Amino acid sequence: GTSPEDLFREFYGRQMGSGGARGFHYGRRRSPFYFNGVDISNFFPGGGGRFGFGGLSDPSVYNGPKSIFVQHVTIPLSELYSGVESKAFTLSDSVWQRYRAAFRGGIAGPLALQAFMMSATLLLRTSWPVSLACFIASFHLSLPRPTKLFFRTDVMRGWKGGTKVTFSGAEPGVDVVFVIGEGKNDRFTRDGDDLETTATISKSTAKKGGSILIKPLGKGELPVLVKIKPGEIESDGQVLTVKGRGWPRRGSLGPGEAPKGDLRVVFRLKADKKKRKNSSSAEHVDRERRSTRKAKKRR
Repeated sequence: GTSPEDLFREFYGRQMGSGGARGFHYGRRRSPFYFNGVDISNFFPGGGGRFGFGGLSDPSVYNGPKSIFVQHVTIPLSELYSGVESKAFTLSDSVWQRYRAAFRGGIAGPLALQAFMMSATLLLRTSWPVSLACFIASFHLSLPRPTKLFFRTDVMRGWKGGTKVTFSGAEPGVDVVFVIGEGKNDRFTRDGDDLETTATISKSTAKKGGSILIKPLGKGELPVLVKIKPGEIESDGQVLTVKGRGWPRRGSLGPGEAPKGDLRVVFRLKADKKKRKNSSSAEHVDRERRSTRKAKKRR
């Protein structure tokens, strides 16, 4: 890319070597781009000065303003329930993301100051459109961009939607945050530390009682046995709760608190097959009778 020296030679021409009257002072160890005692080359991206983006190579900048990239990712509910080792995360990079990351992390302020000081200096000898263009170019080129887009980490058992996975100091001046969202599951939904599922039983089973097995959300777990007492389920939507077969709890447990929440089973009732056939036959006979009556009336 174009170096600060080339840009200043383009704007200032031979006057940079005149010194004295124009405020440029040359020293043995100084940059040739001093204006009124200020090293202007430090205001360019990579200049290495206090406001220059090149200074972000110093690890101490991690504690100051930075760019924070945030990426939303969806993980299947079953993986959040059981946990996954070395899960891959991919960061999407774009110009719009870089601007948002810079403002989110606070580095946009120092970068804007850097660009303003450079463009204000150029405005002394150039037109305002050129100075404005230099401000925009300096700010844009100074935006930190991630060079690493692929990350890996373990998904811990019992993570929930909204959990944030942060890679601090993924590179100088850049943090990467992945916000986890829960993928939809065909059989289960999560409500706090509880899981909810739906089971369909016949009306005769609801009346006489029985038991059903529910396939668990996690692999390698035993099926959930749900016992139904006679007459316990009387209508659609009734719920039975199975203690300790819900969502894994993280962190320290309170007194008497189970490692998992509860499983709520919502029941749906269906008609028995024999009754369904009988009702269908009766409806067919009724239709035949009605059609016969209509035919007689027409005669």
